[in-house]
Amino acid sequence: MAITSAKFASASDGTGNSSYSPSVNPQIGVGYGNQFKGVKVNRAYNNTAYTFEKYGKKLAWKLNYSHLNSTDKGKLEALFAYTVGRKTNFFFSEDGSNYSYNVRFTKDSFEFREVAVGVFSVSISFAED
Repeated sequence: MAITSAKFASASDGTGNSSYSPSVNPQIGVGYGNQFKGVKVNRAYNNTAYTFEKYGKKLAWKLNYSHLNSTDKGKLEALFAYTVGRKTNFFFSEDGSNYSYNVRFTKDSFEFREVAVGVFSVSISFAED
């Protein structure tokens, strides 16, 4: 399902979403996924595998913005500064939903590309915290 709007906030009730949410929508082709990084495998001396699960499945998203103006670029930069990369979590809601996912960026660095004069693009990825 395509995301028609994306909101980012510093609290689950949507506080701060006007400060961090771009006025444009992400491009079609949003990446969805699941992460199972909480499953750990230990091996005994006889090579028998023992697994345990620290946490279950986590949802993940990858959003591409290709026509950000300087104001929207500033909003995403403010979100990156607020989270300090992967250090701090934030809240994401899609398509006007009242439900907010508690998420964290999956990378510590972000790169904006200028695709035209005053127009920028960026790709961001985050997963449930």
